[in-house]
Amino acid sequence: MQRYQFKPLLLPVLTAEIAESILKAMEENRSYVEETINLGLSMSLLLIENSEVRIREDIVVSRDHLLKMLKDPRAVYLVDRYGVYKVEIRAYGHYYKLVAVAKNKAPTVEINGIHMHRVESTDPWSDSMAKVRLARVKKGHRVLDICTGMGYTAIASRMMGATYVLTIEKDENVLEIARANPWSRRLSDPQIEIMLKDATEAVKELETSSFHRIIHDPPRFSMAGELYSREFYQELYRVLKPNGVLYHYVGSPGARYRGLDVLGGVASRLRRVGFIVKPLRSQGAILAFKV
Repeated sequence: MQRYQFKPLLLPVLTAEIAESILKAMEENRSYVEETINLGLSMSLLLIENSEVRIREDIVVSRDHLLKMLKDPRAVYLVDRYGVYKVEIRAYGHYYKLVAVAKNKAPTVEINGIHMHRVESTDPWSDSMAKVRLARVKKGHRVLDICTGMGYTAIASRMMGATYVLTIEKDENVLEIARANPWSRRLSDPQIEIMLKDATEAVKELETSSFHRIIHDPPRFSMAGELYSREFYQELYRVLKPNGVLYHYVGSPGARYRGLDVLGGVASRLRRVGFIVKPLRSQGAILAFKV
């Protein structure tokens, strides 16, 4: 089983909104400003010296760099002793970007302009916590998390009491983006294991009846149809313990303009492999039970 060792970068990150706050303090000739350098997880006292701000004892950012951040209000910027870098990756025709959704909230990741979390009327962290609660994760559970992304679901599962989480991600670029994300740092938890592999192949390596809960939050059907297949659901049924729960987020792709019922199709395939299914249409999700 191919494991990915997650090593967070542990560097400060800034956004245009934070840069704007620092610039305002500079204009007011203040000697310091209280701001977050980890996207809202905590606050820091930043010292202002002439046209520079000391982000950390060994890291100083110039006014010019702060002004450049204002050009992209959605970007997240990693800061070190040598410069300021937008958290993004261009690889094999794909574009990955860490995106700020609101001040002091967990960011999302976009792939080719499509964000990988719900951001309407919620934020990525709150949404992930809600999914873990719906999955009924409890103390002592072993959890299988399919599609790691920024790791919020895996981290939330541990916070809810899971003793072990196996999370599967096939795209190493996504995990590289997560390394720069302060909200993803707890993926380094030794009780969270990351498997770098296509989930359709990875689940075949797992033992039968080995997980109390499965949280399946795949990309939309048009991007990863194999993760919605009957064959894949059969494997999920196999690795889930009796009385276990599968939470499957589907969303409502195509429903508004093509009359598609992806959720209904998912429910039907889950029933065929043995699950008892409870659709949660208002949330674009399904709870499935193995008895």
